Amino acid sequence: MTTQVQSVTDRQAISSGIDAVEAPVRAFFDQYADYYERSWDMREHGLSVGMFENYAEADAEPGQDLEDAYQRSREHVVDLLQRIRPLGANSRVLDVCCGTGATLSQIAERYACMGLGVDISSAQIRHAKRLRNQCGKGGCGQLVFKEGSASMISAVAGDTAPLTHVFSQEGLLFAHDKRGAMQGICDLLEVGGALVISDFVPQMSKQELDASLRARVYEDVKWAAGLSFGQYLALINRSGFEVVQAELRPVDMRMTYQELVPRTRALAAAGDETYAFLARRYAGIVRAVDDGALSWGWFAARKR
Repeated sequence: MTTQVQSVTDRQAISSGIDAVEAPVRAFFDQYADYYERSWDMREHGLSVGMFENYAEADAEPGQDLEDAYQRSREHVVDLLQRIRPLGANSRVLDVCCGTGATLSQIAERYACMGLGVDISSAQIRHAKRLRNQCGKGGCGQLVFKEGSASMISAVAGDTAPLTHVFSQEGLLFAHDKRGAMQGICDLLEVGGALVISDFVPQMSKQELDASLRARVYEDVKWAAGLSFGQYLALINRSGFEVVQAELRPVDMRMTYQELVPRTRALAAAGDETYAFLARRYAGIVRAVDDGALSWGWFAARKR
């Protein structure tokens, strides 16, 4: 009995510690959720990096449709999940760091399956529930959104296990306990289950960046540290997965933020300093990619 009580106490202490460390990230996304919704993805109100068709003419044609690029990114998630394990009505899908749930809602609607979205931001979860219900999605009761930390994902989503598919788009970078998050995802998945992750991947350490770039990439959004491409691959393998595909797509990342800069500056012209702040951040990310400091990684894996 003593051991059992100690175990519960330890878990509560760990959870409390993670909550304290991740509180600034939660506060940031709660504060800026409305701004992201009004400026990032005007069609589906998602919050992920886009995929572009025409790299060569990126500079010649600055205005390639961002919304189409975001949809290509969502479709790429689906394609990779399908490659590892087909989606269908019996699928049970988890979106870790779901934001407003754009990708998850499309999967749940297309395949009439169960979808659970988890995000650290209460504001993002509110937006997810409102937007997806407005679109007529989730009315069947198969689409659910919960507030919670990726670091504690096994506790947050444990009542939905076993899952068949898990994905995460540009969110795990903010998890304080990335190892715990990855192991939790593995524990929730069935053997043979599919995992797809897209995320920011540092190409050099935070300390190697100059102060202005460090502020734009890390400090503005309370990002403590990230995993390099090699570290990500090692963590996925160690956690019980077989990597099926992995790639870096820095050009897509650069083009997304390059296109967001003028869009956000136009909104800032009305005098809202928040949009000016976001535009500076986006320009900093473009510079970070150009300098080889930051990239966009994709990982697809199967649970062993």
